[in-house]
Parts: sequence; structure tokens; C-alpha cells
Amino acid sequence: MKRHQIILAAVLAVQVALAAIIYWPRTTADETPSKLLGDLTAEQVTRLTIEAQGDERIVLSRELGSWNLPEADGYPARDETVTAFVEKLVALGSERRVTETAASHERLQVTDDSYQRRITLGANDGSEQVVLLGSSPAYGATHVRLEGEDAVYMTSDLSAWEANTAASGWVESGYLQLATADLQQVTVTNAQGAITVVQGAPDEWSLVGVAEGETVDTYAVSSYGQRAASISLLEPLGKTEDPGYGLSEPSATIVITLADRTVTLRVGAKDPLDNSYVIKSSESPYYVRVSEYVVKEYVEDSRESLLVQPEVSE
Repeated sequence: MKRHQIILAAVLAVQVALAAIIYWPRTTADETPSKLLGDLTAEQVTRLTIEAQGDERIVLSRELGSWNLPEADGYPARDETVTAFVEKLVALGSERRVTETAASHERLQVTDDSYQRRITLGANDGSEQVVLLGSSPAYGATHVRLEGEDAVYMTSDLSAWEANTAASGWVESGYLQLATADLQQVTVTNAQGAITVVQGAPDEWSLVGVAEGETVDTYAVSSYGQRAASISLLEPLGKTEDPGYGLSEPSATIVITLADRTVTLRVGAKDPLDNSYVIKSSESPYYVRVSEYVVKEYVEDSRESLLVQPEVSE
């Protein structure tokens, strides 16, 4: 090998070594990996506020060992879901440091005003710490910064989508859950009139008041009865009725008869912004918002909707 080739090879080897040193994931100053939130434990966290850009936010609070939504009058949250999320937060490490300069914060989307998620953790001693989740440069990687510090880290243990700002991500989706086999009768009253369907044997539904010459759409009748047993929510609203819910003059009233009790659902007015509805069950002290598809047929369908319509000859 010629002398200049040997020199070039040596220079290349030095460059490779320098690159490895510069780009190798760095630990904290004392070379000992530590936790981003210090000694904070999941058991010490009693409050979470998760914010996205705009007005999207959710607050979760732990009281007597159980998590709830305080801004919805303490609507119960799924303890296991919130606890698992908090455990991920307090376990975040600070060994994969990306930068130590504030000039990089905007590019990494971890400034105080620009972020993917801003998570405030409140501890049982009254202290608070704020974690900012930023951009995701690759699948399974998220930039993270502790507010008040310049250093930004990379984590594969938490992503912005896990920090859900929608209540539906933290509570049980089922607002009303009844065993379909227990339903005996469903009566719906709306602007089109009243409809009653009854269940004889399991999964055998019939329409009350069928006149001579009318043909019942058995599938439609069965669906009409069964769907009343399961109502999923978008978000809980609390225990206080707001006039804007439109429940003083319901769009529909659903009365479900079971062997041991009667359950009544009131459906409010359609929200023009997202077409959702507010409903209130006699089984719950809470008002909740539901998607249009959940109650659409009970609000809009008439008795004729459950009949087979005769074909019109041309």
C-alpha cells in the first residue's frame, strides 16, 4: 500500500472513531443513567393534566386509590389504564440525551408553547412536574423534555398518542350495558310517534301493533331492540343538566323493560358542530355525550322503518 493511501486510511479511521464518540447515545454527566422525574413514584402521583395544542385537555385525579375525571364530577376512570400510563411516565430515563441547548427545542417540538403533549404530574405533597412530549423522528421514538431544563432526550417507552386528551381513552366506553337476553320490551317515543318491540324467546323480536297486510322487517326489528342494550359514550359531562343539552324536550325517549326493573334513556338535541347527542340514563347520575350513530335510529326512525315496504310498480 502506498504511503498516501496509508495516511488516508488512518485519517478515515480517526474520523470513524470521532463519529462514534460524538453520536453514541450519551448518559448524564456522571455517566449514571437516571430517571427524568427523579425519585417520583407512581404511588405519589395523584393528579394528571394532559394537554395538546389548542383547547384539547383532560384532567385525571386519584382519590381514595381510584382515578376519576374531576371536571366531569368524578366520573370513574379505568384505574389500570391510568396507573399503567403513570408508571411509564415516572420510569422515563434520561440516558439517551439528544441535545442540551434550548435552541433545539422548537425543532424538536418541546418548547413551553409548542409540543405534541404537555403532561403535568401533581404529587401528593403538592409539587408538580411537567413533561413535554415532542416530535417523533422515527417509529417508536419520541423526543421528551422536562420543563425548566434545556436537555432533550429520546424515548421509545412513551408516545404522544398514548397521552390521550379524549375522555374515551380513559373511561369504560359502555355507558349502559345490559344483557340482551334480559330485555323484554323496548318502547321509543320520538317526533314520528311511538314504537314498541318485544322479545319473546331469546333473539326473537316482534313489532307490537302489526296491522293486516303489513310485513315486518325482522332484521330491522331485532336490531332495534338489541341496540338499546348497549350505549357507548364519547365523553362524560357530569351530574348537572345544562339547558343546552336539550333534554327538557327530548329528541327521543327510550324505555327498556326488564324482568326486575325499567330503564329510561332521554336523548337530547343534536349538536350542530359534531352531530353528537347528550343522553341521560335512569341507571346513572351522569350525563354523557354519544355519537350520532348510537341513537340515530331512535331519533329518526318511524314505525314504517321497521316494515317491509311494498314495491312500487312503474
